[in-house]
Amino acid sequence: MRLRRTALLVTGLLSISALPAHASVGWRVVASPEADARLAAVSFTGPSDGWAVGAKAGLDTLVEHWNGTGWREIASPAVAFSDEALTGVSAVSGSDAWAVGWQDPYGTTRVHGLFVHWDGSGWSTVSAPPGIPVGVDARTASDIWAVGNDFYAHFDGHGWSAVAPPEAGTHPASVVVLAANNAWAVGGRQDPRPGYHHDVPYLAHWNGTAWSSVPVPGNFGSGALSSVSAISANDIWAVGRVGSFPSTPVALHFDGASWQVVPTVAKGGSGLSGVTAVAANDVWAVGQRDGTLPNGNAVLRTLIEHWDGSAWSTTRSPNDSEQDNYFAAADTAGGVVWAVGGDGGTLIARHGA
Repeated sequence: MRLRRTALLVTGLLSISALPAHASVGWRVVASPEADARLAAVSFTGPSDGWAVGAKAGLDTLVEHWNGTGWREIASPAVAFSDEALTGVSAVSGSDAWAVGWQDPYGTTRVHGLFVHWDGSGWSTVSAPPGIPVGVDARTASDIWAVGNDFYAHFDGHGWSAVAPPEAGTHPASVVVLAANNAWAVGGRQDPRPGYHHDVPYLAHWNGTAWSSVPVPGNFGSGALSSVSAISANDIWAVGRVGSFPSTPVALHFDGASWQVVPTVAKGGSGLSGVTAVAANDVWAVGQRDGTLPNGNAVLRTLIEHWDGSAWSTTRSPNDSEQDNYFAAADTAGGVVWAVGGDGGTLIARHGA
């Protein structure tokens, strides 16, 4: 079973190899068809079939496809006189993939949800319940979940239907589907304390009948989870950031019975935005940290952490410009882990054959 995840809108595309913990991580740049893309999510079905989605200059939807040798832009649905972007993608096969996002028609004050489907020959928009999806995950062609702000929707192979959220004020950003009666969503929820207007980390579980809120371990005053990835029902990871000014990374692990906080390495002024779990001793989390240029100017720098089965450690990650560099999401294919991020434009790099 392949399990996928999503993350929030960012710029560019990057990859890192899924090597054993003892191996070094190397990089080489891969050309992108879009010089200034804002890619939000990535999903692979195999080494020669991958999708990256987001937006390009002018806020039109952007879809790029990896065919095993290179990336190329694929025509995607764009609404005339409208801003729109795709924020999540999940592929079932070479002829079945879903992407979700939002659209904001000119002259209106209401943002609409956007669902698009790949049938092997082209992308097209699909009707769905009202709501703004952020993340999507497809277990099979007939078991797909999309989540967003107070929004949960399920596709059964015939159509999308809304499902009641576990409570009001939840903002899931990522979802992973393990079985018809087992799915997890992560994100943030409005702090319930009177007078507090920020989010706190949030977990929700689907048992085949309803979604329910699940207690988050730790005592976090603020923050949110950004991404979730599963090896099995008893080995699930979620990452994000907590606190503010500065924020710190957070990683949670589920062992089949309960969620626990697992200490990360990076300190204040950083956060994790994407995670992909390859094996019990091979998990990669990506994000960003606060940095400083030689001239003293503050700038975001990329952050990569690796779980070797015992502890998290940081690994060298590329920063190829003096603009903000950061990562947000990841997926695995054929021994390579692809991560989306930004360097002030579009950057694509990978390790391995």
